[in-house]
Amino acid sequence: MGRTNSFNLEFLKRFFRLFSVFFSTSSNALQTNDYRERFYSHPFILVLLILLTGVALQFVIYFVGLLPSAFYKALTQPADQRDFSAFHWLLFRSFGLVAINAFLKSLSTLLSSILYVKWRTRLVLYLHSLYFTKLRYYHLTNTTQQNLKNREEVHLPIPTWGEEEQWICLYNFQTIF
Repeated sequence: MGRTNSFNLEFLKRFFRLFSVFFSTSSNALQTNDYRERFYSHPFILVLLILLTGVALQFVIYFVGLLPSAFYKALTQPADQRDFSAFHWLLFRSFGLVAINAFLKSLSTLLSSILYVKWRTRLVLYLHSLYFTKLRYYHLTNTTQQNLKNREEVHLPIPTWGEEEQWICLYNFQTIF
C-alpha cells in the first residue's frame, strides 16, 4: 500500500495527539514547570476569547452595514424636515461602530498571535521532552577523556593577526591593484 496523504485513522490519531498537547491542562503532560502560566493564558481560554471576539466582530460588521441606509434616509429628506440632532447621533454612532470594529479586529489578531506562541511553545517543549527522555540525543563519545588519543589536539594554538591573516590580506591587496 503506497503512502498517500489521506483522511484515515492514522490522521485522527495524530490529530488527537496534537490536540492533547495543545490543550493539556496539566504542566506534567508537557513535563515542564511553567509556574507563570495563569488560567487566563491557557490555550483553551484563548480560543474561546478568539471565538467571542469573532462573533462580536460579525455583529458590529452587521450594524456597520446598516449605516449607509440610515445615512441615505437622513440625507434625502427635504431641507425643512431634516433632523440635525438625529444626524449628529448617526455620525456619533457610525464613528463608535467603526472604532469598535477596529478594536475587535486588533484584539482578535493579538489573541491569535498569543495563541500561536503558546501552541508553538507547547509543541517544542513536548518534542524536547520526547527527544531527551528516551535518550535519543547524540552522545559525544569523542570528547570524553578516555577517548582522547592526543590531548594536545584539543588545545590547538589560535593564529594571531600577525601570522596568517597578514599574508592573506597582502595577497588580496596585490591582486586587486
